[in-house]
Amino acid sequence: MAALPPTKGGTTTPPTGSASTTDGGDWKKSLSQSYRSAEVRAVAKVLAALEPGATSSSKLMLAMRFEENIFDSAASLADYRKRLTKRLKKLQKSYKPPPVAATTTPTSSTANAAELAVEAELRERFRDQLLFIAEHAKEATDILTERQGPEKSHQLRQHIDNAEQWAVEIGIQSPQYLAHRSKRVPREPNYLDRLRGHLETRVDNIRSHVVKLTSPDLFLEETLLKLEQDLDGPTHVLLADVAKTLFGKAGLAVHPPDTVKTLLERAMRPVPALRAGYEPDVAAAFLAHIDKIRAASQALVSYIHLGEEGNLHVPALLQKSHKVAVQGIGHIAETFTGKNNGNVEETVVVKLEDAWNKVIEYIDPSERSSTATVEDSIDVDVSIPPTGSSDTVDDLSGAEPSPKRLKTNHNTARRKGIVIRTKVLLTPGRKAPFNLLQALRSKQAQLIRPKNDVGTRLILKFGDAFEMIIYFIPLLVILRALPQNDDTRTSSTHSQLLTDESEFCTGVVNGSLPTWIPSQYGLNTHKEISVLGMKGSHSTVGRIVSEKLQHSSSLATRVLRRCFADMTYKAYSNPSCSDFEVEISEATALLTFLQLARTTFIPNWQDVDPS
Repeated sequence: MAALPPTKGGTTTPPTGSASTTDGGDWKKSLSQSYRSAEVRAVAKVLAALEPGATSSSKLMLAMRFEENIFDSAASLADYRKRLTKRLKKLQKSYKPPPVAATTTPTSSTANAAELAVEAELRERFRDQLLFIAEHAKEATDILTERQGPEKSHQLRQHIDNAEQWAVEIGIQSPQYLAHRSKRVPREPNYLDRLRGHLETRVDNIRSHVVKLTSPDLFLEETLLKLEQDLDGPTHVLLADVAKTLFGKAGLAVHPPDTVKTLLERAMRPVPALRAGYEPDVAAAFLAHIDKIRAASQALVSYIHLGEEGNLHVPALLQKSHKVAVQGIGHIAETFTGKNNGNVEETVVVKLEDAWNKVIEYIDPSERSSTATVEDSIDVDVSIPPTGSSDTVDDLSGAEPSPKRLKTNHNTARRKGIVIRTKVLLTPGRKAPFNLLQALRSKQAQLIRPKNDVGTRLILKFGDAFEMIIYFIPLLVILRALPQNDDTRTSSTHSQLLTDESEFCTGVVNGSLPTWIPSQYGLNTHKEISVLGMKGSHSTVGRIVSEKLQHSSSLATRVLRRCFADMTYKAYSNPSCSDFEVEISEATALLTFLQLARTTFIPNWQDVDPS
């Protein structure tokens, strides 16, 4: 029931029906919540009118407690309304505003100075936390959207918005992250006091969520430091007793406090500076970092046994050991990554003609004997049924049977059958596993899932030459040229155009089905195309290139389905397998195909860091 406007006494008109006439014990159950909400709003208006500068929204909590107290003590609806009206009139009549003393009333300049002092104090205490939240806000929300969906990300975004506004209110400036916000004008009375409460109770929690998403190493470091502080006293002693018992059963040695201190000093030992281009220095630095990591891990294990004495001899050991490990692993990873990435960038240049000149090949190990060579083996397509009465693979090619080839290969392939779509993986309504998303990012594969989950696809780009689009229902691969036009209006890939289509276009025009990309797409933007040893424009050789891309797409689709047929056979054929087990096998098949595709066109391909 909708709330009615308040009457002269400050309360609303009673509802009609059983709720207004029932005076028995069930009158509270029959009273609608909308009626009570209207009463609360009316009470809030009366309370706000009594205090200069107050608003009804700021008095809602007080009004709710006021109304609830009367509601609980009332014997009937009539008694409830009578008490509510009487109490409000009494409050309006007896309320007296606080006396205003001319000698104690602060001037405008004095009030501003007091506010500035409070802002400076809060700015000193919370500057670093608020700036960290603002700087990593977008990264945190993007990660949370990918992991847990837009709803959770929206909730975090609301908390981050509050933190950014608080930062502006206390005078923190950041042209890059806070330029779009401004202070509230005018401020409510005691606004800074309420702001202080928010900062003291909520900022650390918001920052911890942002740190956990954007900087796991920093989150672990801060957690270890807090853990070390919490372990003071009986808790640490209890942990040490349990650890000693377990290590005693395992026959592991326990280092005394002096040895632990020595281990930490070894872990904190600086690494000598490297001389540019001198390989022995690089090897020495690697060994030094490995030794530092080993010493830090030994110190961590021994620290558990020390109890309270550990904090006395080696303060902040957990935090220091963690920093040593992170720095050592980071140094090693950065050196290796730099070398590998440098080799790929220098030696590999993907061209459009690679799309049909380089063919993705897949050979199931079970179809070959241990002595067979690549030249001797014949690739068997599980989508092609056997012809004739012979059970050997050679009948497909008309060649003589090879003694090196297993005779059961064709039967094995025939048993595996045809796989033309995924059963669980990336099907409508099922979320993608987080581990799979990490693996896709490491292979630089872009996952696109429309709102209705129809037409889910993966996109792999190979330089600026061409892209590979992988569909799952059905299992399908298409290779298409990337536009080479400098005009931004026409240089977007077809996959991006499909992503940007309106709901009317995808739902009504296309019938919620993925649209087909013609093989000629993007070729007209290439000034010169090379195919079959000759070069020409789109008008002269475009038709040939289009057929080449179509044929290469068919071969890639065949390999994709072969991967699924070979790697999901056991899961599909076992009725007791759960959806989770089927999904794992399908994800394994997909990642196998992605690795084949990447290494076919980029021989020195190395997975990138997904973070």
